[in-house]
Amino acid sequence: MNKPVETLLFGGKIVRKDNVRIEAYGNIDELDSFLGLAYSKSTDEEIKKTLLALQKDMYIIGSDLASTAEQRKNPVVKILTQDRLDWINKINEEIFSSLPPLHKFILQGGSELASMLHVCRTICRRAERKIIELSAKEDVNPIIMDYMNKLSKLLFNLARLANKKAGVNEMEMD
Repeated sequence: MNKPVETLLFGGKIVRKDNVRIEAYGNIDELDSFLGLAYSKSTDEEIKKTLLALQKDMYIIGSDLASTAEQRKNPVVKILTQDRLDWINKINEEIFSSLPPLHKFILQGGSELASMLHVCRTICRRAERKIIELSAKEDVNPIIMDYMNKLSKLLFNLARLANKKAGVNEMEMD
């Protein structure tokens, strides 16, 4: 029986709950929850479609992070692949090109949805840092690190798009 401070990784390995791998995919789980909240608040079908795709990717990333390199060789284990990285780069470019250029830093916020997306972005950055920490100690799918970096940029652009679609002006720093 596990002690309350221990948990099982995918495949049965017992680790402490403060293990960096648990922290890494726990941050992904938190991000997924906030993406779901943003999805529930969005009335824009384009944004909702993107958020739903991101939630599905978070599930795959969580599975990937919960698996060892050996387990990831098993075709049953879902792992993040290059096609998802290509997708996030494409959707990011599409959204970015539809936004007005920035000349100054902007304050995070605006509409309720944009504010939620900014929260998602900060959780994403924390998750990215934890995944980088994990990668210094254990094998991590390198596509995940690149994806997370691009995801924070996408969430920033989605927040800006949400403000644009809501007719909310971005507040620039002086």
